[in-house]
Amino acid sequence: MENQVLLSEDYALIIDTNKESLDFCCELCSYCTGMISEGEVDLKYSDAFYEDLKFSQNYNPFAGYCMDKLDENGDYSPCSVWLNKKYGIDENGNSAELNEENYSSYEYPAPFSVGIFFCKKPTQQQIEIIKERANKFFLEMYNEQSVKVEKVYLIKYTKYAEEQLI
Repeated sequence: MENQVLLSEDYALIIDTNKESLDFCCELCSYCTGMISEGEVDLKYSDAFYEDLKFSQNYNPFAGYCMDKLDENGDYSPCSVWLNKKYGIDENGNSAELNEENYSSYEYPAPFSVGIFFCKKPTQQQIEIIKERANKFFLEMYNEQSVKVEKVYLIKYTKYAEEQLI
């Protein structure tokens, strides 16, 4: 007799933007959640999170929800660059919004999004904090004013194993 066993449920909250996210991934996550990566390039944005929301350094509403994973640089981080299916990149690194005419020219997905990792489903309040602060980040903190948040959504990863009698 075989039984499926639930091993884990993890989540990724994805912030889709209209520009390459390699330069702001950790900073955006830190500004939105106060959580920092192992590289600690994002400390000033974490400080802004605590100051803006008037939380003490001992309290973070994302503690116990966000989790670290290895990112594209090999550092432990609560976030990673994510591929955005709305945009494509060609073999020369040029990017464009995909349509029927250019789909074959821009055949690789563009790294225009940021994924924030959660070990528990984020609450609606946490999602609202992230959405509000993501927009504020590009308006007030990030030097490139043309970057816009296009969409925020949640992905649920469910991992099962199969139990086998021997």
